[in-house]
Amino acid sequence: MDIADFFKELREKRSIDAVKESHPDLTDEEIDRFFDEVIGSFDKNGRVEIYVDGASSSNPGNAGIGIVLKVNGRVVESVSKPIGVATNNVAEYSALIEGLKVALSKGYRKIKVYSDSELVVKQIKGIYKVKDNNLINLYKQVKELQNRFDRVEIEHIGRENNKQADSLAKNASKLKVL
Repeated sequence: MDIADFFKELREKRSIDAVKESHPDLTDEEIDRFFDEVIGSFDKNGRVEIYVDGASSSNPGNAGIGIVLKVNGRVVESVSKPIGVATNNVAEYSALIEGLKVALSKGYRKIKVYSDSELVVKQIKGIYKVKDNNLINLYKQVKELQNRFDRVEIEHIGRENNKQADSLAKNASKLKVL
């Protein structure tokens, strides 16, 4: 039984048990594979949101990044990682870069990124020019990563709407890089 037939019969009978009754040769592994394919496909095409934040204990100082990746409103991954001594803006860009890499590694093609860094968001959108030599290379990395997606949106949000990523970044900034 192929996936389309299984799905059609499941919709008609409204029960996996009813489908199994009419197809006793259908194994649990085949049913699991069906759901893995359907759910995996749904996740890859669902609403993927990435919340990113960078934190620096002083400017520059010990820095960390925080990333929260959500699919259809459900957290599927979070990252809290120290990045060494950096400015806050470098930490913000580093969080964005890492968030894009995580999304790519998961196979997501359409994403929406949320950041509380107005500077980074406006630079990525082309509203502000990137003048700081320390940020130019990071900006280029973001642009290269963006090109690997079908669609990337980026939006500035207030810190109060980025609490999870903010907390992860602040906690990471207190750790030492090994």
